[in-house]
Amino acid sequence: ETTRSFNALNNHLKQQHCIMIRAISVFLRKMHSRKWDKRKLISFEQWKKQIDGLPLQSEERKPPRLLIIRLDDIGDYLLFRNTLPWYKEAERWKGYEITLLGNIAWKPIFEALDAACTDKVIWINKQAYNDKEEYRHHTWQQLKAQNFNVVICPSRTRPVLLDDLCAHCCTHALKIATHNTFASLAVNKVSDAMYDELYPHSKQQHEFIFNQSFAMAFTAQ
Repeated sequence: ETTRSFNALNNHLKQQHCIMIRAISVFLRKMHSRKWDKRKLISFEQWKKQIDGLPLQSEERKPPRLLIIRLDDIGDYLLFRNTLPWYKEAERWKGYEITLLGNIAWKPIFEALDAACTDKVIWINKQAYNDKEEYRHHTWQQLKAQNFNVVICPSRTRPVLLDDLCAHCCTHALKIATHNTFASLAVNKVSDAMYDELYPHSKQQHEFIFNQSFAMAFTAQ
């Protein structure tokens, strides 16, 4: 009887130890996430000021110009690409010169299957963008020089330092996106404030269905 009681107590202590370890692990992950979000938002404000300091171009916008920003990885692009032709076919964007800001990782797929869907493409190497200030400044200046009339960011989860700051380069453009879905509400609040129109969506929607719903909303398909 004594042995059974000791074993039961030992098992109970082990369970409590595991629960405590899990609780500490969750707490540390949350703390790390908050610190990462804070650093991200500090970088966001610093990079945003750098963009604001770049010279504006006086080039006239004829024809009107639409920029579509899609910088996700290959899997997400494959779920998005079937909606890309809708923008070129849409009455709303008739007469617009359409430029895609894309991830160079899926450039071969785009050039083989989707090149006819846009008029121009600007490719971004995300690693170089994140690591090299000179590369970022070149990208931002290139976007500023285009004087886009409209910017559309179809990604459901947008990196604020990438998609949102590239959209910010288009100073006078109408900016369209969806409510951001990062885990951090603070990051999402800053991100969403960058746009003039935000598409409401359901988190339960599959990515493929969401892409179609978003494109339909802004192309009247």
